[in-house]
Amino acid sequence: MNAALRALLPPPGAGPAQVAAWWRGLTPGARAALTEGRPDLVGALDGLPARDRDRANRLQLARLLEHPDVLPGPLRDGLRAVAARLAGGDPAGSDLLLLALRAEGQGRAVLSYGDPDTADDVAVYVPGFGTELAAAGRGDADRAERIRTAAAGCGGGRTTASMVWLGYDAPPNEGLSLRSAQVAGDARAKAGAADLNGFLAGLRAARPGEPAHVTAVGHSYGSLVVGLAARQDGAGMDDVVLVGSPGAGVDRADRLKVGADHVYVGVAEHDPVGRLPAGAGVAGGMLLGGPAAAVIGQAAGPDELWFGRDPADAGFGAHRFEVAPGDPGHPFDSHSAYFDAAPDGPSASLANIGRVVAGRGAETTAVPPR
Repeated sequence: MNAALRALLPPPGAGPAQVAAWWRGLTPGARAALTEGRPDLVGALDGLPARDRDRANRLQLARLLEHPDVLPGPLRDGLRAVAARLAGGDPAGSDLLLLALRAEGQGRAVLSYGDPDTADDVAVYVPGFGTELAAAGRGDADRAERIRTAAAGCGGGRTTASMVWLGYDAPPNEGLSLRSAQVAGDARAKAGAADLNGFLAGLRAARPGEPAHVTAVGHSYGSLVVGLAARQDGAGMDDVVLVGSPGAGVDRADRLKVGADHVYVGVAEHDPVGRLPAGAGVAGGMLLGGPAAAVIGQAAGPDELWFGRDPADAGFGAHRFEVAPGDPGHPFDSHSAYFDAAPDGPSASLANIGRVVAGRGAETTAVPPR
């Protein structure tokens, strides 16, 4: 980086609020020079307006794909999937924004249907075990778009931005591998929780008007990321949704900073991850055959999962909402169905998630806790 660009950088260690103030203080020419010269840096800065991050990250994506053969195969495929998603645009005719892109680790990306700087409601969907960069441009982007549609359908005219946040390295699903066994630990979730809160703080700092209503939606191992983020002071979310959760890192919903009345839980009866035993057999089961194989017994009692008390248990104290029971013959399909649409509209699970995102959590269809 040349000296002129270096002189424009924010102070070392600046937080999102400081970054937002620094960016607002730059001239349009300085912003353009930084975006052109260091799109990787500009696109990664929490606190910048969504459209400025999008501009930088699209430029960085194009530059990375100029020489795809130097990239590892999964990363190359993931970047191409993100590029294809962006080229397809938003089927609703709104904005599809690339709010983060990093070609490190397993690859990171955040795609948003709608502009979080202007939307009334913002959903941040955090996927879990086995999620690769390509999924952020494919199936997980579909899930974010369905959440936006479900929320808009019950929002009474409120606007929604819904994103897939793959801002961490999810434990990989590599079969018989020590890397896959990392799903039995919380190290990746802790790192992801810190980054998630930084990102959410950046959304607040960049927004010019009143704060949006923000819902964090954690699926599978992503629910642990959300739970660990939500228990920290200054967590930038108003509501929390946990689906297919192996535990959220806390034993009671009231230990999350949003308060127990703002925690919503969905679990399919035949979802094996929602019954992971609190014993050392989880890692071995994951290695041998994935989540379904990991269900080898409830070593610590039926109310305890691998990462703490079952969020669907009465003692956890959250609102449990209706979801389809799933298929006992295809248990992992049951784990992946929370964001599916039904033939005549959203599924019960997706409709309930949409109600929470739209700020109408009191209207979710409740079912008794376990």
